[in-house]
Amino acid sequence: LSSVATAPFAHCVDMIPARDSREHELFMADTDSLNFIRGWFDWTDENAETLRNLRSIIGPPTIGRIDGTAAFKGEHGFIFLFNPNHRKVGAEFKLDSSIGLLEGEHFVIRHCFPEAGKYIGGVYQYGDTFSAMMDGTTAWVLEVLSADDIDDPILFNARGHAKLRGDTLVLKEVEGESGTRADLRVLLPSNQKVSQVQVNGETFPFRQKRNTVSLRGRFAGAYFAHNQALGEYNPDFDGNRVTGTFTIPHRIFKQLDERKKKWPIEWTEEDLECTWLAPERLLLYLQIAEPDWKMEASMTLNGQPLDVKKAYTSRTPGMLKLGKGHNTFVGFYADVSHLKAQQEYSLEVTLPAGLKPGQFQGVFFENVETEYTSNVITKAKGE
Repeated sequence: LSSVATAPFAHCVDMIPARDSREHELFMADTDSLNFIRGWFDWTDENAETLRNLRSIIGPPTIGRIDGTAAFKGEHGFIFLFNPNHRKVGAEFKLDSSIGLLEGEHFVIRHCFPEAGKYIGGVYQYGDTFSAMMDGTTAWVLEVLSADDIDDPILFNARGHAKLRGDTLVLKEVEGESGTRADLRVLLPSNQKVSQVQVNGETFPFRQKRNTVSLRGRFAGAYFAHNQALGEYNPDFDGNRVTGTFTIPHRIFKQLDERKKKWPIEWTEEDLECTWLAPERLLLYLQIAEPDWKMEASMTLNGQPLDVKKAYTSRTPGMLKLGKGHNTFVGFYADVSHLKAQQEYSLEVTLPAGLKPGQFQGVFFENVETEYTSNVITKAKGE
């Protein structure tokens, strides 16, 4: 998204390759996808002067770390972050010259992608450290703006709009990830006293300290995130057996059904060996850092064995036949599309022997996308 070099090719969206003619046909008929790509080409054109100052920050992509770049012109700029890990990892950087920020004193940070318009954190001073957790295999584009000329209330930590109507603070179209905590903060342009707060039409309890209003609650629904993990990562774990339970919300299977309808491609058995194809499948992915293709692993679900296969980033079976290994081996997976919503399952994983502490990264659900809701539940309603 940050490459200025892509701008001259904004008219060439139809050159993006597909695996076969049917895939190409469906893609070219998908207005949303085409508009998304063209929109980012246009965005690159609009911000070309700033993007010419692109620099690497944080460090190269690796296990346990975020990859990042930044581009600034004066006190305004953009931060590009990518989590190459499947598990959640913290992103951290300083708002100073290390990212190319050379001017300004006070800043706010908002999403350009994936939650466009969402302000996060609060007001930062020059030299402050930004820190946030990113879901696995996700990308963020953040915009850094001066906070010195704030004329309207700013809502932090959720998408939405904030307005003052007399001494009532009105928050509209507030939206957040299903099942997550709603830790909302609103920065007022002055120390105006607020007597009431409305969130999506409902009155909310709140606290005010000087020019900051705070609200707490929860976004309704069961939590099940992008790249949902089974359990927490333990850097000291070196065993060979992992167990856990999980329940899959209805909305996840609805996602998969809708994706199948949108991309009705008849995949072959050979296609289905490619984990990146047939995205209407729900896959369980077992990740090991620095895996060896000779490793073996197994899984049982409610005591019954799952069909566990090896995953590769590309397929060159000739190398396997020659017994020379495979440098594109990335772990193991099982297709669990047959599972039912709202039913508890017990999973047992037998890992390869001899793993080093922390080498086992976790078990993750693939092809799950983040979903958002505008149903905000207050503590007064039982939270």
